[in-house]
Amino acid sequence: MVVEPLLKLGLGPKLCGKGFTLPPAVRRLGGGENTMKSRLTDLARSLRRRSTDAERTLWRSLRARQLGGLRFRRQHPIGDYIVDFVCLERALVIELDGGQHSEPMQKTRDVARDRWLEEEGFMVLRFWDNEVLTNVEGVLEVIESRCLDRRCLRERKGVEVPSRSHVR
Repeated sequence: MVVEPLLKLGLGPKLCGKGFTLPPAVRRLGGGENTMKSRLTDLARSLRRRSTDAERTLWRSLRARQLGGLRFRRQHPIGDYIVDFVCLERALVIELDGGQHSEPMQKTRDVARDRWLEEEGFMVLRFWDNEVLTNVEGVLEVIESRCLDRRCLRERKGVEVPSRSHVR
């Protein structure tokens, strides 16, 4: 979901394990007034309460470290955006798209958003809602595969990927 510029939201050092570096968008702290941060957080909470069927279906399989022991967050603020799902350990964003994402104006916004997230160090995976609803196991295989790819990439670059105990 696109949230017009509200703030650049960071996450703070307690999420960083020893030798682990988060993408720049996540490392940045502050960047706006508390009221702006609060509005973005309130919007994310509201989106969590109003999840789509596809979001609920995927969340049942991602929550509580069920996929490879990785922690996923849902409806999470990153920069000016709220992403559907994110694994900060692997800098992997997952977006679920309904029919409105096939409209030209929304496609343009999605491309700009994906480009910004990629510039900040995130990989973005997009799935159609109906794909999640009809083939959640296939979607999970793709996500798990990309998480393994991201771990290998980060290790080749010399960035230690934290174990469970380092990420809280």
